[in-house]
Amino acid sequence: DLALLAHSAVAEELARPGAILLLHGEEHGEALANSRTDLPTWREAGVRVALPLVSADQLVGVYLLGKKLSGDIYQRQELNLLRTLCNQAAVAIANARLYEQVHAFSQELEEKVRERTKELRDFVSVVYHELSTPISSVSGYVSMLLEGRGVTLNDRAVQYLQTVSRNVSRLNQLVGDLADVARIEDGRLKIFPEPFDLLPAVEEVITTLATLIEEKALQVSVDVAPDANRVRGDRQRV
Repeated sequence: DLALLAHSAVAEELARPGAILLLHGEEHGEALANSRTDLPTWREAGVRVALPLVSADQLVGVYLLGKKLSGDIYQRQELNLLRTLCNQAAVAIANARLYEQVHAFSQELEEKVRERTKELRDFVSVVYHELSTPISSVSGYVSMLLEGRGVTLNDRAVQYLQTVSRNVSRLNQLVGDLADVARIEDGRLKIFPEPFDLLPAVEEVITTLATLIEEKALQVSVDVAPDANRVRGDRQRV
């Protein structure tokens, strides 16, 4: 019942610099004795002084006081002290509201990030399945040709198909990595470390990229120290 409308006449008066509303009919210098303002609810509740809580030139609340236990009116020194307390309270209220706004914005941002992450995960899943089917088909037909089913191939054709097969296998691994992205997001990625020779793995990569190396007229040399050849890790991901 003691609430004050933000755009009421009383609120506008209290928002003025240095304003204090005295309801006991006494005027004290800069204090605002507004006997013309009809505030029956405040008067019935025993309110004698109303001080504004102002922050950044905005009225964020009103501090209401009843009569003093002594029955005396509020003196200038007391009003000045109350004004100081109100200024501190206004800052505290403004900071609390700002914190609530920042917290709400942070939660909204986190929710949007979760939504975008889910959309990305769904997109990756669709891409993974869309690419897996044609890759499997190409891999199957290449394997059939290399096995000599229904066709005889010369050495050069076999070499080309072997290169295609290796690259299809590599592409299949890359597509599998797309699924791994989703698994990483969910914390479900599994690593299978085991001992393996590093040099054959490196040579396999070089062989896969041989065409690109030749097209750019480059030379690639591999030098793996004997004591560094045997390593432990997930060979596919290495």
